[in-house]
Order: sequence, then C-alpha cells, then structure tokens
Amino acid sequence: MKLPADIKKHLFYSSWALMILQMILVATSTIQIDISQVTIIAYNCALILFAIGLLRMNSHIDFKFWKYTAFLLIVAPLLSLVHTILFFIFEEQWETFLTVRIVFIITTLVLIATAFIGVKKIIDTLYSLKITGRSGKYYLSFGNLLLLFPYIAAWYEEYIYPMKIESWLETSSLIIFLVSTFFIILGYLDLGFTLKSLTDEDNDIISNFNNDEDVLTELPGDNN
Repeated sequence: MKLPADIKKHLFYSSWALMILQMILVATSTIQIDISQVTIIAYNCALILFAIGLLRMNSHIDFKFWKYTAFLLIVAPLLSLVHTILFFIFEEQWETFLTVRIVFIITTLVLIATAFIGVKKIIDTLYSLKITGRSGKYYLSFGNLLLLFPYIAAWYEEYIYPMKIESWLETSSLIIFLVSTFFIILGYLDLGFTLKSLTDEDNDIISNFNNDEDVLTELPGDNN
C-alpha cells in the first residue's frame, strides 16, 4: 500500500516546520512578547496544515483515529488563535482576563496532547502496514501535558500579585518547562524522521527506476 508523494511531503515538511517553530517559540519566549505572539500564530497555522495532511492521507488509508485526531489538531490551534486575537484586542486590559486565559491555555494543551495520542496511533498503523519503519511515540503528548504545570504556576503568580509565589514553586515550574520543551522538540524530531522514511521510500523507487532505465539503454555490443 502506497501513499502519494505529495501527501508524504506535505506531512514531512509540516512536521519539521512545527519543530522549527517550537524551537523559535522557546527562544523568543523571553524576548519581546509581540515576536512570541507572531511565532505562536505561525505554530498554530502549521498545526492546522499538519492536520490537513492527515485528512488527505485518510483518503488512501483507513485509520481508526483520524477523525478525532484531525478534528482536535484543528480545534486546538483555532482556540489558541482566538486567545492570541483577544490579547491584541484587549492588550491594555489583558491582566483582568485571568480566568478566561487559563481556561483557554488548559483546554488547548489538553486537546493538543490528546490529538498527538491519535497521531501516535496513526504512526503505529503506518508501521504495521510497513509504510514506515518507525512506530509512534508519546513524547509530544507527554510534553504538552507537562506544560500545564508552568502555565498554571505563571497564572497563579499573576493571580496573587503583588505577592510572590514560593521560590520552590517558581524553580519547579522552570525545570518542568525545560523538560516539557525537551520532550516536545524530541517528539517533533522523532515525528520528522519517521515521516522522512516515507519520502526516502519515494527516493529509493526513483533511484531504482533510473538504474533500471540505465540498464535498458545499454545495448549489446556497447563494450566492444
């Protein structure tokens, strides 16, 4: 069973775009917030693009989890985009929307973590069909769930302002943030290499075709 080359490239490039944007997001999270917000918008658009790739793939292979996975990978970034739009609209009064903000953040992270469980199941199906040589991992789901702790800690610090949160809580949230970021980047890296095996298969087919063509063009007596 084969997948069209354009669908394989769609999934491969969108997964690597997600990894690169995640790394940029981590790098810009401590700089200007406007840059971070723009990166978040690009990241959410890449998630939707990846979900569209899953929808295209399902027209060729029947997956059990594709509907829920694609739905969650579209709804979650849309929620995040709405959250970002609200930030730009109510930037001056943003501190007063604490409850709304934490609800958006928790819902988005839980939906993304659940969606990547579905992605893991889809990769396992590809592996069982021998379309790819790697099974799925839970890195992305685990990393996104871990992000809940630092986000809730940051929300709590803002909620009790001007009081300060305990130092152990602040240190723990920073450590967990770094660990969660590590698992998310590792997850996208693993996903990228897993989907790369799909495009490598196409390259092998093209290479074998070219080799066969070279053999056919060699006429008897050419070595004389």
